[in-house]
Amino acid sequence: MKITLKSELPSILCIAAMAGMLVFAWPTAPESIPVHWNLQGEIDRYGTRFEGLALMPILGVAMYLILRFLPLADPRRANYAGFATAYNVIRHGTLVLLAVIQGLTIAIVRGAAVDMALAISSLVGFFFVVIGALMPTLRPNWFFGIRTPWTLSSDLAWTRAHRIAGWVFIAAGLAIAAAGWIRTTASLVVVLTILGVGLLASVWVSYVTWRDDPKRDARDDAVRR
Repeated sequence: MKITLKSELPSILCIAAMAGMLVFAWPTAPESIPVHWNLQGEIDRYGTRFEGLALMPILGVAMYLILRFLPLADPRRANYAGFATAYNVIRHGTLVLLAVIQGLTIAIVRGAAVDMALAISSLVGFFFVVIGALMPTLRPNWFFGIRTPWTLSSDLAWTRAHRIAGWVFIAAGLAIAAAGWIRTTASLVVVLTILGVGLLASVWVSYVTWRDDPKRDARDDAVRR
């Protein structure tokens, strides 16, 4: 994928916003910042001012660099052009999520009444739904998606596995959003069950499809012999 100002602008703006919020909040922020909330939205852990305010922008920069340049090391990097829109939405969306969480944390520090458990579950749930909707558009690569020996050696196995994974992420996203309202341990168990069973099903389908795919990579047959 080509690096252009247009393709990078959303992430650049998110990083700039996080840096701006850090500079704005740092001088008046207390030394102890809430950094974790329980299912009921109650603060159950505090961190230092650095952890509460600066860690998110640092993580944002690290995520941007990883997601931007990791494809350059992918032996199948040519395939990224086929799902550039999906990849850009996901990597920019990751930074948007981090920026919003940082903004909500600062709002709480400044006295705003924010239900962080509900906010985070809604944001993460929505992001999972977006990822699920984009999953079927992904093309074979070594770093992103359902990467098994079978999806990486059979394009058909890749396609079918990601169709299933897309629905898994959508279902999990809706369950995550609902968990923010239900707020019980059982709701988290449902989320983990959907993800665990659904992803295992995707892996199984990738194997079965690869096994029956006459166009699978001939090198796999040579390795098995």
